Amino acid sequence: MHKRTKFAFGLIAFMGIALGVASFLVGMGYVALLPKLIWFDVGLVSAFVGIGSAVFASSSSLTGYVRRRKAEKVQAKSIAKMSNMLSREKGAIKQRINTLKLSNKLTKAMVYSAKNNQSGMIGQRDVISQTQNQTKLANQVSAYKARREFFNASTKKSSVKKSKVFDKKSIKATTKLNKEIAKQPPISRRYSYTAVVTDPYNGQKYEDHRNEIMCSSSETLNEFKKFVTNDKERYNRKNYRDFGYVATLRFNTNETLKDTCVKSNVGSNMEAYELMLLKEVKREIQDKGSDGIFPIQLKKSHYVNHKDSVSTQSYIVDENDLNNRIDTLTKYVNDNDSVKVYGKNYINRNYVVKKDKNHKVVNNTESFEF
Repeated sequence: MHKRTKFAFGLIAFMGIALGVASFLVGMGYVALLPKLIWFDVGLVSAFVGIGSAVFASSSSLTGYVRRRKAEKVQAKSIAKMSNMLSREKGAIKQRINTLKLSNKLTKAMVYSAKNNQSGMIGQRDVISQTQNQTKLANQVSAYKARREFFNASTKKSSVKKSKVFDKKSIKATTKLNKEIAKQPPISRRYSYTAVVTDPYNGQKYEDHRNEIMCSSSETLNEFKKFVTNDKERYNRKNYRDFGYVATLRFNTNETLKDTCVKSNVGSNMEAYELMLLKEVKREIQDKGSDGIFPIQLKKSHYVNHKDSVSTQSYIVDENDLNNRIDTLTKYVNDNDSVKVYGKNYINRNYVVKKDKNHKVVNNTESFEF
């Protein structure tokens, strides 16, 4: 809790005690001669204390919000700059002082977000089968380790001590995380990948959890990895500050297929990524049948800040419905003229396929916003 917030709560507590004491004295008759005066004074003081408390509390809240937003913006901008640096010729990275400042800003912002139980811009959020507390601790572990490695690469004498501080913090957070995992283990996943950006200052790799996949096959994993690695749109001016999109598939009672999801901070890529997951389901059906798979819940989300998202939900009710969606998205991704699109945002885009003068709408069987 910030000092300003603590002070505000202290003022509120003081006001409550003052009112309580005054009430007791008046009730016992000790100030029977001057009750009006006492109540006026208490009321006046309480009013000032209340106003002061409200000002301090709101100021603290606003200050905290501004700092959190600043930390998110620093992370987004730093990651984008690092990615652009590494995509240029190596000669552009020679100015070590500039990369040092960049690394310092990023890791400091990561620690600020993690300490305040925030995911920041690039941290983990809404992880399938992982509790919120596990996610918070995982983000702390990543941030503290990143800060430790920054100080490890520094040549300043004071950096040795700071490195040890963050090493202890990372160990403490890791211990807590392991205890949480022991109490409620997440679903074991063989196939998951998160995009990384390399720090030109010290070579450490930062995971950008806005771009990741949790899937059921190496084929899908490799396809996504190749796509996202070559994606030049993630860190351009339009997308680098976007908190990201998510497509999640949840299956009925199938024991083989676990819930899958794919994420990107580039909205125009989401149809291609969703298609990867749908084709994976199709292959599973071809190999093992469709028992327990349908209906498939498709949830499409767009994060508007570090934790809140706008979502739509629909159902793929049978194999024919699945085939239609795969066919439509394939045509959409390949810019086929037979597909007409309504809606600019991935989460509410509708697709109309033209077939023999008849139009078939391939869209959510039902959709709504949360």
